[in-house]
Amino acid sequence: MRKIKLKRSNMRIYKIIFLAFCFIFSTLHSYATQSEIPQEITYTTYLLNKHKLFIANSAKGIFFAGIQGKDSQNCLLDEEIPLKNGSLKCGIYSFKVHNGKIEETHNLLIQTSFSLKAQEAIYEYPNYPDNKISILFQCSTDSKIQKLLEQMYEKNFSCGSGKELFYEKAKASMQEYIKNANTDKKEAQELLKYSPLEDNVMDTLVYFDDELLVFERSSYLYTGGAHGMPTKQGIILSKSQGLIPIDKNINLNNHQLKTLLWKKYREYLKRLPKETPPPQTYINFEDFKVSDSILLDYDGVIFLYQPYEILPYSYGIIRLKIPLIALKNFEDFKNSVFEYLLKH
Repeated sequence: MRKIKLKRSNMRIYKIIFLAFCFIFSTLHSYATQSEIPQEITYTTYLLNKHKLFIANSAKGIFFAGIQGKDSQNCLLDEEIPLKNGSLKCGIYSFKVHNGKIEETHNLLIQTSFSLKAQEAIYEYPNYPDNKISILFQCSTDSKIQKLLEQMYEKNFSCGSGKELFYEKAKASMQEYIKNANTDKKEAQELLKYSPLEDNVMDTLVYFDDELLVFERSSYLYTGGAHGMPTKQGIILSKSQGLIPIDKNINLNNHQLKTLLWKKYREYLKRLPKETPPPQTYINFEDFKVSDSILLDYDGVIFLYQPYEILPYSYGIIRLKIPLIALKNFEDFKNSVFEYLLKH
C-alpha cells in the first residue's frame, strides 16, 4: 500500500515537472516568436475622405497604422501585434483585417507604397563566439527610399551588397574596440575572455507619412559587468531634405518645452506601480533636459530618455509623449520640418 502511495506521489512530482517544462518551453518559444523580425514590411498610404491612412504590414499582419487629417491619431489594433485578423480602428473609421491586409470590400485607394527589407550582419571574433557585433539594417528596392537610407547609413549599398558591407563594418568595429584597449593579439584574447564585447544595433521604421520616415535605432552594448546598456535613438528622414538634425528643428533649451516635459515626467512617476515607488529626488527640474532623441506618432512627439538620465537603470528607457495639439503654440515647431503636422 505504501509503495502504491509512493508511486502516486512520484507520478504527481513527474507530472508537475513535466508541466513546468512545457510552460518554460512554451514561454521561450513564444518569446522567440515575438522577437522575430519580418524580413520585409510594406508601407502603404491610402486615401480616405478627409484623411490619409498609413499602414505598415507584412504577411504576418499589421504592425502599426495611423491617420492624418482632422484629428490625426494612431489606429487601435484590437488584438496582438502584428494584427493578422480582426478589426483596425482609426478614429471614426473601422476596417476589417484578414490575413494581415484590409479587406478589399472597403475599396480603399492606394496613393503610394514601398517596402523595406531587414537584413542582419553578424561578426563573431574567431574562437570567441560570445564576442560579437550585430547590425540589423534596412534596404529598399525603391530607388528614392534607398537614397534616403544611404544618407542615413552614410554608405552606398543595395539589398544585394548590404550584408557584406555591414559585416565588414561590424568587423572593423570589433578591431577598433580591441585597438582602443591598447592590446596585442594575445592580450586581445584575454580581454575578450574576461571583458566580452556584445554590441547589437537594430533599425526599425516606426512612423511614415507623405514627407517623413522615422526610424528607431535600438542598441545594446555589453563590455562585462552586471549588465549591458540599452539605448534608443530616433532618426528622422525627410523625403525632400534628407537627414533631419533635431537640434536645428527644436530648441533644446526652450524653457516652455522643458516645463511641459517635466510635467509629463511627474505624471509618469505617478502611474508607476506603488509596489516599486521611484526615487522622487532622482533628478530635479534644474538638471532635467529636453531630450534630443525623439520619435513621431500620428498624434504626438515622443521624447526618449535613456537609462540613468531621469530614473535608475531598472526603469529602462522612458518615453514622454507630447500631443501635437499641445505643440501648436511653440514657435520652434511652427518654423521647423514638423510644421505641416501641426496643421492637421
